[in-house]
Amino acid sequence: MRRGTTSLFGYRDYTLLWIGQTFSLIGSSSSWVAYPLLVLALTGSAAKAGIVSFASWLPYVVFQLPAGALVDRWHRKWTMAVCDALRAAALASVAVALALGQLVYWQLVIVAFVERTLTILFAPAETAALSRIVPPAQISAAVARNDARENTAGVAGPPLGGLLFGVARLAPFAVDAASYLVSLVTVLALRTPLAPEPVEKRTRLRQEVGEGVAFIWRIPFLRATALQAMGTNVTWSAAALALIVVARKHGASGGEVGAMLALFGLGGVAGSAASGPLLRTIKTPVLVVGSVWYWGVLVSLLVLTTNPFLLGTIAGAALFLAPAWNGAVVGFRIRVTPDRLQGRVHAVEALLSFGARPFAMLATGFLLDGLGGRSTLGIIAAYTIGIALLSTASPALRQMPPQEGTGAARAPATADRPSAER
Repeated sequence: MRRGTTSLFGYRDYTLLWIGQTFSLIGSSSSWVAYPLLVLALTGSAAKAGIVSFASWLPYVVFQLPAGALVDRWHRKWTMAVCDALRAAALASVAVALALGQLVYWQLVIVAFVERTLTILFAPAETAALSRIVPPAQISAAVARNDARENTAGVAGPPLGGLLFGVARLAPFAVDAASYLVSLVTVLALRTPLAPEPVEKRTRLRQEVGEGVAFIWRIPFLRATALQAMGTNVTWSAAALALIVVARKHGASGGEVGAMLALFGLGGVAGSAASGPLLRTIKTPVLVVGSVWYWGVLVSLLVLTTNPFLLGTIAGAALFLAPAWNGAVVGFRIRVTPDRLQGRVHAVEALLSFGARPFAMLATGFLLDGLGGRSTLGIIAAYTIGIALLSTASPALRQMPPQEGTGAARAPATADRPSAER
């Protein structure tokens, strides 16, 4: 690589982590589409599919805050490695039970809960590692690029999961287990020092959690965007479950459901490619508020069709602005957060962002059984427009605070840097 390059992939450890997580996310996207398909095949109940989704997201409410504080105490590399190993074992247990004909519904509930709990520990460790692996000027670009891997997984994973499910019900879960092992190998290969900063004296866990809460709460922009994300994440999760059930109830095959979700993810991939120009040309407050109006309008169009390919196309178009939103908001948060607080601040933000999701998934499952798909999508659309109205009325979202003097993290001298030639 030429000296002075600004390519993120010139940072060895960033590239390793990005590749490992891309494989991991593709595996997770494959099993994610397989969970509701398997529940519907076993029970025929959208409500029970909603219960599995509830179990998957409940750990955000139960464990998120202590997880962030613990990650700030633990070695980030070894935290990620242990989580990958245990997640691989959890998903493999579903594949083995299916192979033996011994799978019961409640095993799916338990595995969904365990896998998400481990993910809650992995995610803040990875976010904290990012502030060491790339320099501050590259963090927003790295966040947007990380969105690209998620959206790439959203394109590749669902059709792969649908195809694998059609071949053998255990296959998506076996592939997901293998993808966690790939991630484990890349994590173990990281060279950047990822041990926590030394502290003179440890305080109580509750007090450390309180530091993370206080940091986010005293910056109105961070507080408001976290609450906005709580609302819009309900939209994304509820709409995704509704799309699967609507398509399946109207005769879509597992492969067609996967293709629909791939179109959903393709919009995110396109948005990731466009996120750089969008971040440079659109002021952050305009992007943060305007995105929600854009999502509300597009989600409203979902009530007009039951064709899985049209549903996927509309949902993908809605997802287009999500990477730019994440790049602006999450990049700002990482830059202004001190290194010693990265895990805790990530945890608080994630709790606020995802805390309502398990209850939304549970409610969506019962709404789908009780009211049907189109009525449920109509409720989701009206709800999203309500979030847009509240966002427009929020003074905290209409202006950003200055970044200087807020304790921005700095990449240490030992962080992996681009070499003169690669």
